[in-house]
Amino acid sequence: MPVTEYSPLDAMERSDAARLAPLVGQREANNPEEDKRDRDVLQDDSEMFLPVRTLRTQYLDYIDSKVDEIEEQKDSRRYYHGAQLTAKQHRVLLARHQPVQIWNRIGRKINGIVGVVERTRCDPKAEGRDPKSEEGAEIATQTIRYVLDRNQFKNTVEPIVLLQGGIEGITGTQIVLTKGDKGDPDIGIHDVVGDEYFYDPRSYRFDFKDVRYEGIAKWLDLDAAIEMFPHRADQLEGLFVGDSDLTTNADREIKWIISTSRRLRLVEHWYKYKGRWCWAFYVANTLLDQGVSPFLDENGNSESSFDMFCSAIDQDGDRYSFVRTFKGPQDALNQGKSKTLALANSRRVLGGAL
Repeated sequence: MPVTEYSPLDAMERSDAARLAPLVGQREANNPEEDKRDRDVLQDDSEMFLPVRTLRTQYLDYIDSKVDEIEEQKDSRRYYHGAQLTAKQHRVLLARHQPVQIWNRIGRKINGIVGVVERTRCDPKAEGRDPKSEEGAEIATQTIRYVLDRNQFKNTVEPIVLLQGGIEGITGTQIVLTKGDKGDPDIGIHDVVGDEYFYDPRSYRFDFKDVRYEGIAKWLDLDAAIEMFPHRADQLEGLFVGDSDLTTNADREIKWIISTSRRLRLVEHWYKYKGRWCWAFYVANTLLDQGVSPFLDENGNSESSFDMFCSAIDQDGDRYSFVRTFKGPQDALNQGKSKTLALANSRRVLGGAL
């Protein structure tokens, strides 16, 4: 039997130009050897990877158990952007002919915190353990700075990560492999959107190092999904035939496809299985691709591509941001200012008995 060379770069070359895929690259068209590898990835030994049904259950477990945390994140985003009154409060103010007053101190405070942190940051530097390792430490320093400069980390990634940590409480980056100018693998760093990230709800560490699974879920147009996985075009198109995924088991009203706009929920799922990290892309019960993580730590242990952290954790294990403690003073300020202005613009008549 002839020996066929196989590289993890080829296995993960199902590209995602929008940061979802672990490796970005162009797929060679009409390559029978590549098509064979695609079939082998999804038809591999069941003991190597978890079934997609188990992965989907993990994702839905996060959705079900972290409802309060997700709703608080939504509320925190509204407070940061100045949408601090509910619809009911708006109606009450309009009925009173009272002007709506929003004195957004939360946004200003969080921006100030992010600015202070950025000003106090310095360039990374590796330190040697002894004089003999100084030369290696200098090489490590230049390597790290090259990766950060190439990804414009200080100007683009870092401010977004810090701002999201102050607003939503959960933030971090994802490391991806990209093809360099000579076809060799290069390292890319991307910020992770907070409302797309999910994780093991049993985690209780600030750095998420105790998670058994994590990933991102994103709504995509069908055309965009086919561009990412052209070899799965028929399977993706088949999801919209009769809405088969929504007829019998709606997964507690969590929809995976929207037929009218031809959109679908694509999940990039990283999980730890048998001592190593694996990744999988799927929609509902349809597995699109899977593989083993190419990332290792300094001890040679398998690692996930995500590097996340949170601002704070409460007694229930829910992550939260600075906004939780700012809400009370912010509401008092808005209502006090609004009431003061309403009294100043109102005519008051004092009456008494003769």
